[in-house]
Parts: sequence; structure tokens; C-alpha cells
Amino acid sequence: MRVPVTRLLALAFVSLALPVLAGAQEATLKPLPSSAWQVLEQARGIDMGPDTDREPAVQVIFDVNCPYCARLHELFRRDYPGVVTRWVPVAYFKPDSASLAAAILNSPDPQASLEVNFGNYDFKSHHGGYVPLAGHTTSNMGKAQEVLRMHWKEWGGYTPMYVVRDRKGRVFLTGGASVSVVRKVLETGGVLPTPGRPGKSAGKWP
Repeated sequence: MRVPVTRLLALAFVSLALPVLAGAQEATLKPLPSSAWQVLEQARGIDMGPDTDREPAVQVIFDVNCPYCARLHELFRRDYPGVVTRWVPVAYFKPDSASLAAAILNSPDPQASLEVNFGNYDFKSHHGGYVPLAGHTTSNMGKAQEVLRMHWKEWGGYTPMYVVRDRKGRVFLTGGASVSVVRKVLETGGVLPTPGRPGKSAGKWP
């Protein structure tokens, strides 16, 4: 069946426009109950950043195969190398998202494995770049991840999603991979890098 040229052009425009639209997002912070933070804490996650001794103020809900999550990971590496975040996986984007996330969580160095996954991300096939080690291919991420996924659906069911806690202990939700969204999230969490000192940051809360 032939597809009309006008439709092909429209599809091409949409595919090109999506990154632009993502870059134009503005953050809208939605209040969440404090219990939402505990839901994330109980789920398995990976601390990303140079210093993981204290609790992060920002938790990122992501899928290992999500292209916007890969872009977000690169943004943090490039612009906020001193900020510590906690990345908590859910699985929905592809059939192997759960098994790939479980392999990363169960690897000897989950932080390094997540770096490899997004550092080698294939944007053509929309697939993470981590190759699971033998014996780390289970698809079970644990009961707490199932509980998180239930709440994540209620919160909107998209990735990347941020749950951020400010210095007063209030918890907020937002999403998107644009620079403006990330900056708003980090401002809310009080963890923006110190001006004029690359790589130096409050990093964590409180």
C-alpha cells in the first residue's frame, strides 16, 4: 500500500519536531505526599555522581531504553557533573526493558553499567547499550519496583520523571528532558553547582 507523500512529509516533520518540543518544555511542579519519597527509596536505584555518601535530593524515574532518558543522562554528565542524583528504573519502553534494567542493577558496578548503557545508546533502534553479563539476565527487579510502577502510572506514566525534595522536606513531581526543566528541578532541590567552580556542587540534600 502506498503512503501519500503529504503524510510522509507530515510524519517526517513530527519526528524532527519532537526533540525541539522536548527542548522547549517548561517545568510544572506538582506537589506529592511525603510518602512518595519513601516509595522511591524502597525501590532499587542507582546513585549517579561523584559522591554517593549522602541522600540525593533528586530521584529520576527512567527506562533503560528511553531515548529522552539517554539525552538527560548526557546533559547531567556535560552540564552538572558535580550533582548527585538517584536513578530508579521502571520498565515499559521495550519488551526487554525489565531484563536490561535488572542486569544493570545486579551488575558488579551498577553506576558504571548505567554509564555504559546510556553512553552507548543506539538512537536508531532506541535501545540501551549495556550488554548483560552471564548470570545477570533475570527480569525480576523486585517487589518494590512493582509498587513503584503502580504509583508511577498514577503520576503520569512517562519518562524521564523527577521526584524532588526541597530543603523544607516538601516533595514535588515533574518531567521532561529540557535544560530548563532540569535547572528548575535542581533549583527546587537546592543542588545547583557553585557558580564559577565546575564540578563543585551542593550535590545532595540537606
